[in-house]
Amino acid sequence: MDRFPQFRVLGPLQVWLGPAPASIAGRRERSLLAGLLLTPGVPVEMDRLVAILWPAKPPRDTAHALRTHVMRLRQHIGRQLVATVPGAYAIEVDRESIDAHRFDRMVRLATEQLVTRHMEQAELLLADALGLWPNGAPWIDLAGSTVGDAERARLVEERLEVEERLAAVRLCLHRWPLDDIEKLAVERPLRERRWLLLMVALFAAGQQARALRSYASLRTRLRDEVGLDPDRRLQDMEHRILEQDPSLLDVDPLSLVFG
Repeated sequence: MDRFPQFRVLGPLQVWLGPAPASIAGRRERSLLAGLLLTPGVPVEMDRLVAILWPAKPPRDTAHALRTHVMRLRQHIGRQLVATVPGAYAIEVDRESIDAHRFDRMVRLATEQLVTRHMEQAELLLADALGLWPNGAPWIDLAGSTVGDAERARLVEERLEVEERLAAVRLCLHRWPLDDIEKLAVERPLRERRWLLLMVALFAAGQQARALRSYASLRTRLRDEVGLDPDRRLQDMEHRILEQDPSLLDVDPLSLVFG
């Protein structure tokens, strides 16, 4: 890391004020810091912070309790990083110091590259964005709060979409192993666009029978787990493969994840 401080929230909260990580043991202080990092440089109203720190039952004197945890947080990361403004607090750090915000920026840039069909650049950005993620859920120090749960759900969904876009881009570039696409689909069987990618890729590779077996496997799993059949697009894909529709060779993989 070239610049400090650095904050990691795509998993357990980590704070780097220098070459070694800083230790923030208090659960409330970690929640407070995470709540401030959601919007770096922007004041967060006290009521919102109270809802983050005490989602179920706030203390009687919330203002005093919040000031206490702000004081403790400042002892860990430095007074200069946590600013007090009327009725709110703000963390004075650059968005680029927070991995979740870097992830969002990379995804936006990758999407711009995809619009202009700059596949190589998009591939690099999407791969780098996924490289920011460790194992585990994002913003776990905000668990239980409405704002934290919403942000975590948004980021998890975005990560899944990035995985699919990267697979589609690499299919366009003819460098995505079929086994990797199948693994991607099996890991998230209810995300049907992954199966569309797999079936198109298998058909293009001349593996029609394997494509149909994949569809049959998905159909059985969906019926067993959720009592549903694959959606219309997948049913149409099976039919086109059975008919050996040559137009499948011209399908744009990106249309399967953005369509």
